[in-house]
Amino acid sequence: SIIPYLVEGTTRLEKAGASLIALPCNTVHFFHDDMQRAVKIPILHMIRETADVVARSYPNARRIGLLASDGTVATGLYEREFSARGMKLVYPDEPIQKDCVMKAIYGIKAGGDKQANEELLFTAGKNVERKGAEVIVLGCTEIPLAFNPQRASVPVINATRVLAEAAIREYFREEKKN
Repeated sequence: SIIPYLVEGTTRLEKAGASLIALPCNTVHFFHDDMQRAVKIPILHMIRETADVVARSYPNARRIGLLASDGTVATGLYEREFSARGMKLVYPDEPIQKDCVMKAIYGIKAGGDKQANEELLFTAGKNVERKGAEVIVLGCTEIPLAFNPQRASVPVINATRVLAEAAIREYFREEKKN
């Protein structure tokens, strides 16, 4: 199991003086609660933060397109957070998920052609738009590196950016206390 290693990492950060932990990997949030139980400092929950931002920013949106890795989709984390807020997730069709989303993620990780990866993700974005997505969530750290939100017909939320903004917000909240 990976849990002991994640717990060791979070406790090491706490002992080193961290006052907050931000996990920039969507899939690892499957283990968020295990890590949080091991430390007293808060660990931001990127997926929960993202669902909150979408609900606040687009209160009438009910169908949310999700572009994410197979692993993130399999955890059901986005499904749980968005359904708790009355929203339904729209996923790319299976061939699009495999041949566009996953291919682009692997291409980005390998340092592949940005334009080719952008086209793959554009295709995936259009697929969820055609299926009724009113907002698209970029639920993988690599996807925003090649997804062009200007090409989308609906608003786009970058979960990694949401996490960064939440970390900044929490930092300044702590600064005010001190």
